[in-house]
Amino acid sequence: MLNVKDLDFRYPGGSPVLHGASLQLEAGLVTGLLGANGSGKSTLLGAITNTIEGERRGLIEAAAEARGPIGYATQDTALYRHLTVAENLGHAARLATRRWRVTDLVSKAVDDFRLGHLAGRTARDLSGGQQRIVHLACAFVHGPTIRLLDEPTTALDFETRQILIDLVARWRGEGIATLVTAHYPEDVEELCSVITVLVEGKTYPLGSLREYLARQSRLGYAERLRGDGSVLSTELPGPIGSLAEIVRASGEAGIDPRQPLHAIEVRPPALRDLLRRDPSLRAAVEEELK
Repeated sequence: MLNVKDLDFRYPGGSPVLHGASLQLEAGLVTGLLGANGSGKSTLLGAITNTIEGERRGLIEAAAEARGPIGYATQDTALYRHLTVAENLGHAARLATRRWRVTDLVSKAVDDFRLGHLAGRTARDLSGGQQRIVHLACAFVHGPTIRLLDEPTTALDFETRQILIDLVARWRGEGIATLVTAHYPEDVEELCSVITVLVEGKTYPLGSLREYLARQSRLGYAERLRGDGSVLSTELPGPIGSLAEIVRASGEAGIDPRQPLHAIEVRPPALRDLLRRDPSLRAAVEEELK
């Protein structure tokens, strides 16, 4: 749906921010773009949508079947505080599409984003999480097939976050190409299909989130104590996926393999330590970039 290749960008009079950044957004996939504050995530989205001023070089190409202009939900909410939710949606729809479609598009957005109970309220009377969801609804009211979300989980409570997760899952089923940025890996684990990391303006694709985490969440190393107290370290062969396997591979007896790892009491000369690679995305990304 969207191909970004070798994208360089610098702000007027400033140093380069992006250095050959590349992305491919595909229909029915949700891409997570991870990066620390200042890594260039918002700049990348702004360069893709041409909504920031600066020098841009590289390829940005949308597929012929992409419908309408790219939808871009910025990190900062952009609502008219004195207008109602329905009025904000109507204004956004008029900017993005033809007037005769506005009424139907607003009605659909109210249903899709579960805003029926908020439609008549002014934006200034909404909570931060409610404003965030309305902001997303305004950004995508025209039904684009390419959707960019810059740190959308900011200020979301549990209930509103679940609304977002359900929305993104539905978009995936509808063949929408979606990009979600975050600087906390935990914010994209429930949303994304594939992951790319942005570090100092450069992109590093990690591929399928499910497959990547499956490769990382293994029991891979055991450390044992000799009878004299000295340490004997043994690298275990192959991917070790259960406590039973690691006990067998290390030759250690007397440990119930049904126990959770955190419940094991380790005493010399029994198995001294079990180092389980953290299956979280945070740990995987940190390991990848070492």
